[in-house]
Order: sequence, then structure tokens, then C-alpha cells
Amino acid sequence: TLKKILPSIEEYISRLTRTAKEKQDIFGSNLHSSLERRIIADLSAIAASAFETADKLKEAAHVAEAEHAFRLSAFSYKEKVIPLMNSLRAVVDSAESLVPADLWPLPSYGEMTLKQ
Repeated sequence: TLKKILPSIEEYISRLTRTAKEKQDIFGSNLHSSLERRIIADLSAIAASAFETADKLKEAAHVAEAEHAFRLSAFSYKEKVIPLMNSLRAVVDSAESLVPADLWPLPSYGEMTLKQ
């Protein structure tokens, strides 16, 4: 799923960058592009965090799967994997609120609940 989300974030960052440049080309340095700059910075941080958290999640899942005893594996999932899954979800949720719906590759929570 992250393979779909990160390119969407990067595409929106690219759009915002072009918009900010076009505004400055037209209006000069007097125009503030603070909105675009702030969203770009926020999305860049979110993308980096998602990437790093996904790496940690993969490693934690690998460690949990490698446990020979079922009890140790279950404990590893409970203590390491599930919290990282929740962290990754929170990071991705924060990106969803910033990326326009036409670029977001997954259905929103509203779309999923309305289609039932």
C-alpha cells in the first residue's frame, strides 16, 4: 500500500512546487507562497516518517516470524509489530488529510462506509 501512497504524496508535492514557482513567476517575490511551502514541508516529513516506520515494521515482523516459540512470536507481534502498524496508519492518515482526493490511491473512510 505504501508503494501507492508515497508516489501520490510526491506527485502532490510536485504540483505544489510548480504552483509556487508559477505564482512567483507571475507576481514576483512580493507574493508569499507560505501555504505551498508549509504543505510541502509537512508532506515531505510525513513521507519520510512513513518510509522509516515501514522499514521498522518490516524488521519487527521479520523478528516476530523468526521466533521459534509461538508464545514469543505472539508477544513480539503484540509489543513491536502492532504498535508500529498503528504508527504507520497514523502517519498515512495524516497524509490523507493533505493530499487531494484525485491523487489519493485508496478509498477514504467515508467512501468505504458509504458504499456498504
